Amino acid sequence: MICIRYPLLARGCRIFSSLRFRIAVMTEQLNLEDWAWQLSTEVYRLNLYSHLTRQAEPNRSSVTEEELAGAIRDSFTQVNEAAYREMVKLATEAALETYDRVVSSTIKQSRVRLRS
Repeated sequence: MICIRYPLLARGCRIFSSLRFRIAVMTEQLNLEDWAWQLSTEVYRLNLYSHLTRQAEPNRSSVTEEELAGAIRDSFTQVNEAAYREMVKLATEAALETYDRVVSSTIKQSRVRLRS
């Protein structure tokens, strides 16, 4: 490798390696942040759907646009505005809590990896 043959370039190689590592970590964190938002969105949709339909399906991992739209449409005749707002609030809180948990877990794992 060129860094071994030319000691003056060794420092530059170390900086470049460190920079490549940081870019890789940042890219990984961005991908994980996107994943955290996607997961939070699914939690929101599932939570809202469950509240609107009053059906909790523990093994269900997603809700289609059509199912959620249908549940919202049907709820207009069955749920008053205050109850609907409360359902949206609860679903939002669950989604934000999910995001916070995923991100904080990711940060902890990243710190452990950086120390190693």
